[in-house]
Amino acid sequence: MTRLTLVRQPKKRAAIGQPLWPDAVEADLSDLVRLHLSFLPWCRFWINKERFMSRGDGTSAFVPGLAEGSGDLVGLVQRPIIALHEDRVMLRKNVGIFTSIELKHPTRSRTPSSEQLEWMGLINRLDGVAGWTRTLFGAFEIVSRARGCTIFAITDEIQAITGTEVVDS
Repeated sequence: MTRLTLVRQPKKRAAIGQPLWPDAVEADLSDLVRLHLSFLPWCRFWINKERFMSRGDGTSAFVPGLAEGSGDLVGLVQRPIIALHEDRVMLRKNVGIFTSIELKHPTRSRTPSSEQLEWMGLINRLDGVAGWTRTLFGAFEIVSRARGCTIFAITDEIQAITGTEVVDS
């Protein structure tokens, strides 16, 4: 199993649920979220990069990630499905729920753009899970919706796996 390794270390540590340090940038939140989610064996997330691409004629073009407005992190969260019949387990299966997380700067008042809200609506209407957050705890709440359980169960699991104290602000 591959674990996420950070190319650059965040300058300071922030507790789960606490705002990042004042000079943090959105990339610091992305690194923090990806690092903590990498400890959960039932989910995988990737960076959904938007970039400018150079053309051969010297001009450049904007290339969105998956689609314009798509989340900063996209991935799959495993949701267990158990079918019961007369108190017997008839089917036990896992399905991957497409999940999209839009990260916003922790201290700035920006909210998602209309394209981002449209993307989140589309994913949620198609039985995926999409949302936006300014904190690590908010990212865990989005993942818990995809997992189909409460955030309390996830935080207990995170504490057991990482040894990290989960603090709600």
